[in-house]
Amino acid sequence: MTMIEKMARAMFEDDPAYKDSAGNQRHTWDDWPCNDLEPRRHWWLQKATVALAAMREPTDTMRAEMVQAYAASIVAVTKRPEDGVVNSRDTDAAWRAGIDAALAEAKAPDAP
Repeated sequence: MTMIEKMARAMFEDDPAYKDSAGNQRHTWDDWPCNDLEPRRHWWLQKATVALAAMREPTDTMRAEMVQAYAASIVAVTKRPEDGVVNSRDTDAAWRAGIDAALAEAKAPDAP
């Protein structure tokens, strides 16, 4: 599954229009085919594409957290001589730190 599809599915599943009054999912992503006759998936995929494109340039907060996570991974490499280089788990940690920073910014009291 691509990142765009992961984002589209998550946004779809979070939309109250597809939940019952108790908050349970009434419809799943797979209830609608991805074709020209049923545009719902296309709509969600387009929204996810725009959202992902907006994340292309990190905020200063994201950048700081990513640098900190990546620096920690470089220190960890010195403790893992069998690796010898920064690997995917290290870049994954930096990616998650940046996304976590963006999510924290959205929850901040002064966020718009």
